[in-house]
Amino acid sequence: MILSPVRAARPSLCHGAVWMTTDAATNHKKPRKLTKSRVMKGFWSDRSNQKQFFDQLSKTLGFSDLSGWYRITKSVIHHHGGGGLLVSQYQDSVQNAITTLYPDHQWLPWRFQSVQRSYWAKRENVEVFFSWAAEQLNITKLDDWYNVTPEQIRDLGAAGLLVGYHNNSLMSALQHVFPQHQWLEWRAKYVPRNFWKSRDNQRRFIFWLLKEIGRENELEALYELPHEKMSEMGGKRILQIHGYNSLDLVMSLFPNHRWVRWRFEAVSTDYWQSVLNSSSDELRKELQEFIEFKARQLGVQQKEDWYRISRTQTD
Repeated sequence: MILSPVRAARPSLCHGAVWMTTDAATNHKKPRKLTKSRVMKGFWSDRSNQKQFFDQLSKTLGFSDLSGWYRITKSVIHHHGGGGLLVSQYQDSVQNAITTLYPDHQWLPWRFQSVQRSYWAKRENVEVFFSWAAEQLNITKLDDWYNVTPEQIRDLGAAGLLVGYHNNSLMSALQHVFPQHQWLEWRAKYVPRNFWKSRDNQRRFIFWLLKEIGRENELEALYELPHEKMSEMGGKRILQIHGYNSLDLVMSLFPNHRWVRWRFEAVSTDYWQSVLNSSSDELRKELQEFIEFKARQLGVQQKEDWYRISRTQTD
């Protein structure tokens, strides 16, 4: 099959290059490779010539179906003589050329090797991608997205979406596409960068955690909450920020609440020393509250009952 005249009579009328079948005209044999030639000016303006080129190239590249074009970069097209076609007719875009020449095929633009950045600027395009991705990843409900990593989304073809529009954050993209859903960032495999630096976000997590353990809005429950539980529920980073110091954590996030320091799991020896040596009414009040609390806890009803209490029982 010959795609165009072997060589134009006047070089000044030539524009671009095309690959032609070797010996196809002389030997009438099935072509095995393509060879470069020149085409006349205006040759690529003819849609039928464009289609003929890509049909022939698909055979040369051994495609079994149209999906083979997803793997092809523009450099491959240029190498096989279609550079003039891509540049002059399709802004040097494989995607533009293929989707235009084979309009009846249901194309998935993100599967091409190069996706125009402007493609992800349209919300409807992003929604179509996530709908397709949900099928690929067996997502049946929105909370299933918490188990998906940014790498998986990039592998599916949306690297340009994450990197170009959401600072490589899958959670940011999900919040944009599904704004009606109440997303809990700490449940995701990767929490957005700098998320925990915000004290508002830290407080959001704490109030959610209290609700999850059946103590909604009860800040007093934080006295009894072990670090292991907070980490398990997604708050490990908060603990790290506050040096695994529960007192520092709660006083930083809820400074207006009156916290009783001795009620936390770990209280430093320095604290008790300061209480015993202090003339502060506030600290003396804390000591009195501690004694009364332990008395109720240990069943102490009169002063003599303290003789039977060991040191370990007061820890």
